[in-house]
Amino acid sequence: MANKKTKAEMMAAHCKVAYMPPSLAEAAQELDPDFVGGYRDDVRKDQNKGALRYAQPGDFTYNPGWDEQQPPQIIPYTPPSNEDVYDKWKELVAAYDLKFYQLEREFEFTQYTLGDELDALWHDIDEGKLDKNGAFYTAIKAIKDAHPKS
Repeated sequence: MANKKTKAEMMAAHCKVAYMPPSLAEAAQELDPDFVGGYRDDVRKDQNKGALRYAQPGDFTYNPGWDEQQPPQIIPYTPPSNEDVYDKWKELVAAYDLKFYQLEREFEFTQYTLGDELDALWHDIDEGKLDKNGAFYTAIKAIKDAHPKS
């Protein structure tokens, strides 16, 4: 029989899968809205909160965009420098990581179904507890307190 995962293990797995920080292309688009192309890398590790996927600008290479002509042609474009893209990317990832609490709350809220919320709300209304002492408010408050906005 397989071991059941703890709630903490399930939340960690959820956050790892749901963690989708900005890409290098998004950083390049922040620097130049007309950015064309993408980036490739040989880095063989996942991006996790607090652990950057790329350690330096040399960890990735610009990959030019192609037009839709036959035969396809490389679109002439000079991208921002890898250093500028890397600096902007780190800035975007840092801003994204400040919102990590949202992934944790998302997991917690999925444990508390809409039906549970409506039932708690109905009972609170029925019992005259539509205030900070009701089950509806205290359940949501517990999740928000456990995963504050930093």
